[in-house]
Amino acid sequence: MCKDSTSFLHVAHILKRAPRISIPFLLDLNSRFLWVNCEQNYSSSTYIAPSCNSTQCSRAGVHYCHKCPSNSSRTGCHNSTCFLLTNNPLTRRNAIGELAQDVLSIYRSQGPKSSPCVRVPYLLFAYLEHSLFRSFAKLFMNQLIGVPQVKPVLQFEVCFNFNYLASTRTGPEVPRIDFMLQNQKFSRTIIGENSTVQVEQNVSCLAFVDGGTNPTASIVIATHQLENNLLQFGLAKNRLGFASSLLLRHITCANFNFTLHSYHL
Repeated sequence: MCKDSTSFLHVAHILKRAPRISIPFLLDLNSRFLWVNCEQNYSSSTYIAPSCNSTQCSRAGVHYCHKCPSNSSRTGCHNSTCFLLTNNPLTRRNAIGELAQDVLSIYRSQGPKSSPCVRVPYLLFAYLEHSLFRSFAKLFMNQLIGVPQVKPVLQFEVCFNFNYLASTRTGPEVPRIDFMLQNQKFSRTIIGENSTVQVEQNVSCLAFVDGGTNPTASIVIATHQLENNLLQFGLAKNRLGFASSLLLRHITCANFNFTLHSYHL
């Protein structure tokens, strides 16, 4: 996996199809499915489209049958297969497709490993519902009264003169953000490295954007807020475990030792 320094998007290179080829996939933790555009020269000898009411469709929670607009079947469009509605988080457009299975492989890593990265001309950061964003942004700005504000950059409305922010091992010295969960017994702290982003040489902005008055969710935490944070996905019980930034413990994802049985986080 790599991060594009221009767009700040995370891209994972996955081996797919037969014969196998490396395909870049945009990381979107808010999506239910791994999807590709089958109309762009998709060719694989191991491609299978499960039929309606199959076990695969049931496990995916899909209960609709797909019918192709044309009489001829092709990859990505077969009659009597499971109907899916996918969403592109960058263009915010939906597309109709079919549930499919194919050979997939991922690279195994025990530490830092350089790889080529694809450039995507969009930004993907956390967003808040409009009223929440206004209140949150106002409180954040009030905590940095001594730091000069500058004009908004791109979709970032709250920006500061970077030269007035002290630098620490956990990023710019800005107020910490605590998300309280459940009955306030659990919280997740977001530090300067994850709450701000340097968009220009002397400009640092709050890495949260206004999601509008009718977003799909009131709060969406994106990849920038998850960098150098340890997440554990419990698939059996459908749970997510997490710790605050690894930088607080002088650790990064690049030097994290995956061979250890436990970390005291």
